[in-house]
Amino acid sequence: MSLIVVLTTSKFLIMTYPFRTASWKTKRAQQVCSCVWASSAIMPIMMFAVDRNDVLFDYRIHYCEYGFSAHIWKMMLPISFSICAVVPNLVIVATTVPTLKYLIDARKSARRVRGSVPWQGALTVVITATVYVCSTLPMTLYYVGRLFVIDDPSGLGGLFHTIYLKISYYLLMVNIMANFYIYTLTIKSFRKFLRTKVLSLVAVSSALKAQKPNNSYKRRGVEKLTRIQKT
Repeated sequence: MSLIVVLTTSKFLIMTYPFRTASWKTKRAQQVCSCVWASSAIMPIMMFAVDRNDVLFDYRIHYCEYGFSAHIWKMMLPISFSICAVVPNLVIVATTVPTLKYLIDARKSARRVRGSVPWQGALTVVITATVYVCSTLPMTLYYVGRLFVIDDPSGLGGLFHTIYLKISYYLLMVNIMANFYIYTLTIKSFRKFLRTKVLSLVAVSSALKAQKPNNSYKRRGVEKLTRIQKT
């Protein structure tokens, strides 16, 4: 989540302030990503420090999750949820929509002068952010709504806490598996990379298949020699 926030925000800043961001170095990007990776460990460390055994199994989605049963979480959980879930989604939407608008305006301007727009990088970011928001927003809404919706098995509350939860949970899997297809469809260099790797694997497998008859012939020859020696 944090890396997607950095991705969409950096692309938005690059398109909004192209001259200022031209001096950005690779080392700075690596430092920012390192800080993001380090900050993502804060929540698991807090869980481990408060109560590492507070784990429960949810039979609705067949998933083990942290229980947040300690008293300190009554104050910390809304704050951490807002920082880790609500704010990132808002930032992604706030940076992706203007980026998409820049793309549309740039394409209109390019058509007037019969030019082209380097849309691959920005379009990859927009599609990645859109898929992420669409796949994680239902679960975010569930965590907010479960504070107000009563778990009534005979009413809409029961559907919210069972069917809606299952749909929201499995939508999270879309974000996990979508990046490969997004990069394949939008990035030409990634398609070339995949093509070369697939061709190399095919060549290796065909070479191994070609060696199998020779190996079997050698084994037969060895067996024949051993039979002759025995006789």
